[in-house]
Amino acid sequence: GLRGNAFESFDDGASWSRLDTGGEITLQGGVALAGGGALLVGNEGRMLRRSDAASPLQSQVFETAAGETPALSGALPVEGGFILIGEKGVGVHAF
Repeated sequence: GLRGNAFESFDDGASWSRLDTGGEITLQGGVALAGGGALLVGNEGRMLRRSDAASPLQSQVFETAAGETPALSGALPVEGGFILIGEKGVGVHAF
């Protein structure tokens, strides 16, 4: 969300806890992964991933071939990485 805010629930929304995203870059999209994992994407090419519900988020920045760090709005897991959707089109990234 705005300013890096993200929350999660493990009880179908009865209670929520804040995720430590490590910054204030706006997050615009995400995808749930197996085992409680997740990938969140946002401005400046920011990608935050965790492999399971107990792990902290790990940060990486996506860069296009031209060295740009576009705003990302969506992601889909594929074998070996993710398809990323953003203001510069679609790209593939191995996290």
